[in-house]
Amino acid sequence: MDLEADTLASHGDELPIGGFVLLDRRPGIAATLAQVSRGEMLKRVILKNFAHEVGATEVLDRLHDIVGGARCYRLSYADGAEAVDVLQAAFADRPSQSPSLAPTSATTTAASLHGQISRALGIVEKAVDGDMFLANPAGETIYHLNVIGAALWRLMDQPVFPGDVLATLRAAFPDVAAERIESDLDAMLSDLEKRRLIRTAGE
Repeated sequence: MDLEADTLASHGDELPIGGFVLLDRRPGIAATLAQVSRGEMLKRVILKNFAHEVGATEVLDRLHDIVGGARCYRLSYADGAEAVDVLQAAFADRPSQSPSLAPTSATTTAASLHGQISRALGIVEKAVDGDMFLANPAGETIYHLNVIGAALWRLMDQPVFPGDVLATLRAAFPDVAAERIESDLDAMLSDLEKRRLIRTAGE
């Protein structure tokens, strides 16, 4: 940005992060600002994280705290100057100065996990707007769970049989086909086990 001298920060100046804005530029639309859930924004920020020398749990802790204290928006716009006006109005009360989530194939089924399953020890978790973010201190990735996945995670607070989890999810989501629930559960348990986020009895 080509900033004027009176708006350019001096070297060493610091300000807390006041907001995160997802940019959505499309022709022929008026500039509008819509709120985005902190869960969605945290997921986006994690995917853009480049601090690979920092462990997953520390990254999750840092980004969770930063996003949790910031405003989260999506800015849809066509004209840059108009977008600036919208942002300035939204953040007018801010101070001017201040002191791998790639999908994996399912290889484990609920039926093939013998005995009870539970969360692995030491997992760091952060709940944001119904979503859940997990990090294993022994790993380097952060795992995202949607609302159903977060419900599964809560069920595993204590050791539980996979069959009981399946029955609970079927009862909780009666409008969803039983085959779909079982398939989703199988895929999720497979992924959680692969990433060492859950354990079976005796581990």
